[in-house]
Amino acid sequence: MKKTIQIAGLSLLTAAFITFNTGCKKPETVTSGRPALHKLSGSISFIPAMENGMLTFATQADFDEYQQQLLEAAVSLMNSPDDNGETPTFDEALKQLEESIPNFLSLRAKNVDQFEMENINGWDKEGDIPEKHKLVDPLLESTLNEYGAVTIGDEIIMYLNKDLTATIRKSETSTYSHLIEMPENVKGNGYTAAKWVGNINTLAKINFDVPSLSGLVIGSINGGNVTLGQDFSYNINPKIEINPCNTMQVTLNRFNVIRNPNNLAVLVSGIFTINWGDGTSDNGFIAAGGSQSSINHTYANPGTYHPTLIASVTGSDGKAEVLPYNFNSLQITGGLKCNASTLKDKNQKKYSSNGQAYINCRILFRSTNMANNIQAETEFYQRNSSGKWKNVKTGSGKEIYARVWGGISFSNKCSGMNDKDLSESKNNKSSVTALERYGMFTPIFMQQMNSYHYAYYGNEKIELTLDLPNC
Repeated sequence: MKKTIQIAGLSLLTAAFITFNTGCKKPETVTSGRPALHKLSGSISFIPAMENGMLTFATQADFDEYQQQLLEAAVSLMNSPDDNGETPTFDEALKQLEESIPNFLSLRAKNVDQFEMENINGWDKEGDIPEKHKLVDPLLESTLNEYGAVTIGDEIIMYLNKDLTATIRKSETSTYSHLIEMPENVKGNGYTAAKWVGNINTLAKINFDVPSLSGLVIGSINGGNVTLGQDFSYNINPKIEINPCNTMQVTLNRFNVIRNPNNLAVLVSGIFTINWGDGTSDNGFIAAGGSQSSINHTYANPGTYHPTLIASVTGSDGKAEVLPYNFNSLQITGGLKCNASTLKDKNQKKYSSNGQAYINCRILFRSTNMANNIQAETEFYQRNSSGKWKNVKTGSGKEIYARVWGGISFSNKCSGMNDKDLSESKNNKSSVTALERYGMFTPIFMQQMNSYHYAYYGNEKIELTLDLPNC
């Protein structure tokens, strides 16, 4: 655990030694055979256009290229000491790069500025300390504007929170303005976000989606998932997930059938039938308000199945509607499936022996249509003489450290897993981030992730190890 692998300007896919595992065993950390490093300039050759306060990319490939250059340039700056021997943190490096784009304010800058302003006075209780990065990933936040939006092609994609996006056509400027005004307290999930939109014609222009394209959809850009002119206007599409530990078993996740936003006072209830595609089915009851519990099903044989669902709902005003839904085909293999999660993370603290300092540690795996990465972060907090908790530097010559490694694959089979090992170690910092980025729009799969964190509080080493298992 004592070795340090510097990331001084590594290219994206060669940032760490890659070793290929032939099976699904827990990956081992490798220390030899790393490719030669190359020094970057700390600058970006591809600068996106600006439109309506957002970075604008012609294609998804352009967005991907910019993210790669942003990471490489930031890492290069992080390993370039100034005249005083100081090197910037990941956030400070990203800030320098963002400032090269005139009149652009990123979501990262907005979040960090708010955090730093509050950090000046500190917090009475740990529970009052907000997350510095609401989307967890500073690199993604650096590409989004202050409202969490970016333009790709003819679409605006806006992050409402770390799990939920809203997509609209670029021409829908009034709908974009409407989303900007969305209160923070309704951004927690698709149900509250959709209710807040309030008008069915506006809702029909928005596609609310989790970043993994998992099928959680409310409305659509083309209105395809919205029944206009009806009292029961839209539903949050259900999702079937395969159990990664038993791929013969699937779960129909909880879904909602929601009232027309123009008439939310009328509660919806009813029944639904899920046909699993193997000749069996299950029935469920939709409680008043439109929610139901998840249902598990185990297939007897591997194969390709086409489940369907029909929800028959009635409002408290006596009006009824039948809502059919066809799922994408399910590939039931019967073998081990490597876990591919939208966002899988763990956050944990470790305290000093006297309880006056702690490290806040996070390990993250993300595989989405806009951000694929593994990440570890260590933050150092200390209580000052006034009893306030603050995010502070560890002290002159006192090290803070974060490292992340694990099995990564670009297919859902456990063969050919990549073992990534990436570290960052700095002295006298308030936080450090170890990050490995992968090409976007290509799902990656995680077998086992691990991270190691520590920081010095005086002469005491506060350390913690985290893991994200496959199952």
